[in-house]
Amino acid sequence: MANLDQEELELLESVENGEWQSIDNVESEILRYQQIAEQQFKTSINIELSSEEHRLLQQLANSSEQSIISFTQDILRKFLAGELMKVL
Repeated sequence: MANLDQEELELLESVENGEWQSIDNVESEILRYQQIAEQQFKTSINIELSSEEHRLLQQLANSSEQSIISFTQDILRKFLAGELMKVL
């Protein structure tokens, strides 16, 4: 038990205290949540760009030897991870 972090210890205590209940149709519930998770990963975003913005994005993608989609995904992921910052 020494390897458990605080959250894991709280969950274990909750289970041991009988605070958890089994549900009917466990297999179908697992499948349902797997399908929900898969849909979350398939989410796409459509954005509108001016022709000039598209041209600039294409130039940047070409200079990095990536497709425009891969390049856009890459810069969005870096931005969300805090690796890219807007300079004012």
